[in-house]
Amino acid sequence: MQTGIVFDIQYGALQYRFMKKLITFFFLFFAFLSNAQNNLDKITGLSSTTASVAYSLRQLSSSYSGPLVRIKVGASFYDVYPDASTTKFSLSSKISAAISTYNAAVSVAGANALSTIISGSTDATVAIWYDQSGNGVDVLSNTSTAKIITAGSINTLSGQPTVYFSGNTSKLSSSSTVDYSAFSGATVNAVAQNTATTSGYAGIIGTANAGTYPGYNISYASGVGYQSDGDGCGYRTNVNSTDPKIVTTIFINNTTNLSKIYVNNELKTNVAVTSSTCALSHTSGSKIFIGVSRGLGSTSTFVGNISEAIIFPSQLSDAVRNPLETNQTQTYLSPSVSITSSASGAVCAGTSITFTANAINFTSTPTYQWTKNGVGIPGANSSTYSTTTLSNNDEIKVWVNAGINPSSIVSNGLKLNLDASNPGSYSGSGNTWYDLSGNNNHATLNNSPTYDAASGSIVTNGTSQYLSVPLFNNSITNVTMQAWVYINTPSKGVFIANGYGNGYNVGIGSSNGYDENGSNASMLFSGARWMFNTNSYTAGWHLVTMVLNGSSTPFIYVDNVLKGSSTGYPGTAPNTPTSYLTLGAIPGDNGRYYAGKFAAAYFYDRALTLAEITQNYNAFATKSAGYSSNSITASITGSVPTITVNGDGCTNKTTLTIPSGATTYAWYKDDVVIPSATTNTYTPTASGVYKVTVTNGSCSSTSTTTSIYTCGRTADGRMSILETSTTLVSRDGALNNGKGVDSRGAILTKPWTYGTVTTATGKVWIDRNLGASRVATSSTDALAYGDYYQWGRPADGHQTKYLTNNNSTGFTNTKSTTAIPSTDLWIESIDGSNDWLSTPNNTLWTGANPASNPCPAGFRIPTQAEWEAERVTWSSNNTAGAFASPLKLPRPGMLTGFDNGGAIYTAKNNFGQYLTQTAFDNGGARYFGIEPGNAWFDQNYYKSDGMSVRCIQNY
Repeated sequence: MQTGIVFDIQYGALQYRFMKKLITFFFLFFAFLSNAQNNLDKITGLSSTTASVAYSLRQLSSSYSGPLVRIKVGASFYDVYPDASTTKFSLSSKISAAISTYNAAVSVAGANALSTIISGSTDATVAIWYDQSGNGVDVLSNTSTAKIITAGSINTLSGQPTVYFSGNTSKLSSSSTVDYSAFSGATVNAVAQNTATTSGYAGIIGTANAGTYPGYNISYASGVGYQSDGDGCGYRTNVNSTDPKIVTTIFINNTTNLSKIYVNNELKTNVAVTSSTCALSHTSGSKIFIGVSRGLGSTSTFVGNISEAIIFPSQLSDAVRNPLETNQTQTYLSPSVSITSSASGAVCAGTSITFTANAINFTSTPTYQWTKNGVGIPGANSSTYSTTTLSNNDEIKVWVNAGINPSSIVSNGLKLNLDASNPGSYSGSGNTWYDLSGNNNHATLNNSPTYDAASGSIVTNGTSQYLSVPLFNNSITNVTMQAWVYINTPSKGVFIANGYGNGYNVGIGSSNGYDENGSNASMLFSGARWMFNTNSYTAGWHLVTMVLNGSSTPFIYVDNVLKGSSTGYPGTAPNTPTSYLTLGAIPGDNGRYYAGKFAAAYFYDRALTLAEITQNYNAFATKSAGYSSNSITASITGSVPTITVNGDGCTNKTTLTIPSGATTYAWYKDDVVIPSATTNTYTPTASGVYKVTVTNGSCSSTSTTTSIYTCGRTADGRMSILETSTTLVSRDGALNNGKGVDSRGAILTKPWTYGTVTTATGKVWIDRNLGASRVATSSTDALAYGDYYQWGRPADGHQTKYLTNNNSTGFTNTKSTTAIPSTDLWIESIDGSNDWLSTPNNTLWTGANPASNPCPAGFRIPTQAEWEAERVTWSSNNTAGAFASPLKLPRPGMLTGFDNGGAIYTAKNNFGQYLTQTAFDNGGARYFGIEPGNAWFDQNYYKSDGMSVRCIQNY
């Protein structure tokens, strides 16, 4: 018995011990099941990725069915579950019944939505942020000041729910401990937005044994930016911003390798704060902290928003990190763009600098428009922009998806591209609408049209406002002009016109033309005919196109539909366009103003096909407001030297000069250095291409090239006749022969040494008209009129041959066969060609023929663009503005009206006409005119007429 009893007792004890172990096993088994790790499969690309801890205001794992957060409203607490439709924290999220304590067990979702306990004055804070990893490491706080709802509205970051941390009492930390000491590394990721952090180590998420042993941490340092934080080390990014960021740090748990820090999926260069290596320590007493670093309290608290925070138990590969950050970008970040520069600090003039755009969260391939000083850079439409021509303080920025995609527009033959929705073309204010085609055909806003930011368009009032572009194409064949116009029906007026009063145009009106309200798509050939297409317009935005083919036949398209054409009076073409291309009016032809919106305008020097018109029509669909980057201001030391040519460009008679004061100079001929040419001046003795390299301190820069020619001798070696500002050889071969003219052929009593003025454009001009004895004292100062030049001729004496009206001497009807005439007489054209030269040569004043330049050494005839650049700086667009400008322009009239009897008609006082470099095969000469009520460009006078010259310095 005793034996049995003993056995039974022993068996019972054994059975008890067995059952105890069995119960313990099942307890641990179910505990393991309840804490099974969850794959973050709600994020594409992370279906097999687990985390150590994962906190978010959206559901990250389909295996997680618990609440997102526990919030405190008033004195009660509620668990808030993911919204069934969006899987995010929202006012539609289901909530639990009220809970009395902040750290009570999880409460199941009830039937009520969060909105049932939220009013317009309700605030809610976060008491628990639940861990979705499956490891159950929740972070919580009994102070509950991390705010998630303010005055009834959910706090958001880029439209998505977020938690706002505002100081020490907002921090959240886990009550359970973690031990990651066995990890060979880890990845810490957060979606955060610093708003007002002042701490040097403000924790976002990390591990630490409170106050010591930092493990894996992301923090934000005031004035420095996002950084990793480990045991005795820190690595900062210098991303110091108040914009939302996605920050990921990959930690390596050893003492020899640096951590990797990514901000918005861009790897940042690590800058060690306290150490070059990072030993990451962990103990069994470590906890998770959010909103504070290492649990250090007020000295290390983060002030800003945190929407998501995850720690992974390994170093994530790019194959996992990239989809994670891509998903977070699409969820939490608005589209944005930032730029960086390859230059660090000040760089030498002429250095190649590359700017790179980083565009994030764009759903389609972005388009780019780079600007310099607020003006679009034509052709700079890729993600990088490189240049060697920046000046000190030039400001560079980029716009992404701004305006109409330039790559969608037909580029072949494009001479004008105005886009009011592209800030590089029009910033929303100012009087200049910049041409993006690269041809500098900028438009001027006349009489203050307004800007409609909502539609990205310029609005005219129909009574006085219009836009004008100096005429750049006067062809009456093979052209296309287009305007994107918001059409009001019925209405009247001109949309786009090539010619200020002559030329051709298209608009809207009645069957009687632009002067009556209607819906007719109308065209006008000035001096020829009207063309109407009845009831062709409907209200709204339309692309209106006028095409002239090779026979001057006009075609009108509305959007991409041909509305008609007109041959009209066979053989009848429009008058040649003059003065301006205009939008919204023809000021020179009864006004014909249009009241409406203009979004874009194009001009081509060829006839577009219907397919090409359709391409431009479809491009409008890409029109958008755009996103602006930060700006970078260039810091440039010195400047690229500009060579001043003193002389006629001939060997032995020309001196090349650049400003003095540099450390060294090195002159080159045909890219070969010239020994001993080491000063700021050089006189070439042989023809070739010259340049100079200048060194100032550590900076060297090289000028553009200048060509020098061998001239002044005939083929057999004799002296040829040269008549330029430096030539001392007269027609009979004698020097200083006493004929009373200087080397330019001008009368000796007239000044040939001129003063200079620097205008608002920064350009240097001579201070008076060529040949004038003084600077003008009024617009009608006769002593300031100067000489009258036939376009393209040098100062050969012809310019002084006018003596009196109806002078029958001083001219010839025999045309010159050479660019340098053998006569100093006025050469009249009586054959209808309007040219003094037998074979047209339109390059004489463009710089290609230096011997034809009548200007003083170092100066030349200005271009139309240079005249226009001056005009837009004047106080008024007329005589008063011209005279008030530094140029002090008078109105000397012109010489015209020669006939077979030799009469000369001199028109003075009522207008002034100044020649440009441009001329045409039909004998036309491009000039800049001023009169009491206007300033304009035109070419309705000819090379054989006489007009004034004002010279600009070589640039």
